[in-house]
Amino acid sequence: MSSPPTPHLAEFSRHGVALRDAPDAAEAPSALLEEKIQLIDTRMAVLATLRAGLGVRVGTGCPLQATD
Repeated sequence: MSSPPTPHLAEFSRHGVALRDAPDAAEAPSALLEEKIQLIDTRMAVLATLRAGLGVRVGTGCPLQATD
């Protein structure tokens, strides 16, 4: 089993100035990670909704075929 992905240094470097100039430099990386977690949670919720919608359609046949 592989270990979970970690934030890449490139991600931090893209936000380097904001991280460096933050009033509390120790909290800035944590805030960035929290933003990423919220983004992931939002995407997961969208995907869960999509999955539920697709699950309803399983076994219903082709929606392009006319029914009698």
